Amino acid sequence: MDAWQTAFGAGDEARRLGDLTRYRSDMVAAAGLVPHDHPSRPVVQYHAARAAALTGRPQDAASWLRTIWEEDLQRLMITFAASDHAFADITDTPPFLSVMGLAGKMKLTTIWLGGDVYLVVGAGSNVLAKVSTEGVLMVDTGYGSALPSVRRAPGDRRARGWPNPRRCHYAPTRGPHGICCRAWR
Repeated sequence: MDAWQTAFGAGDEARRLGDLTRYRSDMVAAAGLVPHDHPSRPVVQYHAARAAALTGRPQDAASWLRTIWEEDLQRLMITFAASDHAFADITDTPPFLSVMGLAGKMKLTTIWLGGDVYLVVGAGSNVLAKVSTEGVLMVDTGYGSALPSVRRAPGDRRARGWPNPRRCHYAPTRGPHGICCRAWR
């Protein structure tokens, strides 16, 4: 077992036993030890953020979430914090709000697939769009916090033949990752 896994296991046990101070110190240690290219790194960092939030350290929690974002292994993992009870006491703090706003500023790529069908890539999943002069229907299973970026996609003039809908209507439906259907009319 690697040193980071030992620290992570100890931190998880401390959390289970209600020792949040030890949970925080063990998760910070684990996050410092996990290799930069390890696929579990964002999960360990997320736990360091959770522990910081649970111990009343909003700046530290936001810093760990920002690190996940900047390292870009599983960038949108940070969006889970918005609905994670561990972050409940810090969701209205400026550091937390600043980090949560990152998903809404994502750059998306729009790819013409043929006919009136497009693929919008970069919102945590692939979003299909059926486009006409009457409007745009977008269907996705992406992350709700990426919605501002997805909403900008119809204005992407680089997309071949993407018309400019006269007016837009937003019709959300909830799915496992957040918003799963977006419609513009």
